[in-house]
Amino acid sequence: MGKKPTRKPATQEGQSKEGGTKRQSTVRRHSKVTVSQEEDGTQIETQVTKKSAGTKRVKRKEGSGGNTMNETNAYNQSLRQFALATCEAGVQALADEFLKIKLMGQTNIPPKTAFDANPDKNRYKDVICIDQSRVILTWPPIEGSSDYIHANWAPVRGEKKFICTQGPIEKTVDDFWRLVWQEKTKAIIMLCGIIELGKKKCEQYWCEKGGEQMKVASGITIKTIDVAETEKNLVVTKLELSVEGQETFVCHQ
Repeated sequence: MGKKPTRKPATQEGQSKEGGTKRQSTVRRHSKVTVSQEEDGTQIETQVTKKSAGTKRVKRKEGSGGNTMNETNAYNQSLRQFALATCEAGVQALADEFLKIKLMGQTNIPPKTAFDANPDKNRYKDVICIDQSRVILTWPPIEGSSDYIHANWAPVRGEKKFICTQGPIEKTVDDFWRLVWQEKTKAIIMLCGIIELGKKKCEQYWCEKGGEQMKVASGITIKTIDVAETEKNLVVTKLELSVEGQETFVCHQ
């Protein structure tokens, strides 16, 4: 009978080889993972960078918070000091400061000597009356009478002429009517109210009711002939001006 083939027992070497193969395979797998990670250097750098950047952001945020707190305290302190200084200065001082700053920004201002010489006849300090186009009062021809009124000829084309003047103040009502009589004015357009937002913007320089009249220092009598409200907030008044027997009519609206 032939001998049955016998299987050789696994030798230590075989086990070692087999085990070595497994170990070698394991090493290769780890090697691939390592290589794969090493080849993706950008990803690794990105991860490291993100982690580093995250740490830096936290630090900056902490520092920023501290600065913000200091800035807030400084702002509150400055605001408190400004409020106290404003209250102590008062309204008039603030108005003067505003005007001073506003005038500092004005350049190439034409001569305004008459305006500067008559501050008591100007309603506003910052609305000037330049010499070049101002209306010079010549009526009545009394020696020593003032020739100044805050009024300027408007540069317009055509036969009709226009004058822009401030709303009269108490001291200039007579000057206003001198101007109207001297220039033979036919119409007066009032662009403001006597009172606006609780503040007086213009002196009552004519009589509002029909039949009433008033007389100014220069001798002009102003009589209200007729009053008609043609539209809402539009009142047309017919005025009669007379001086020593001479008379003229003016439309006021």
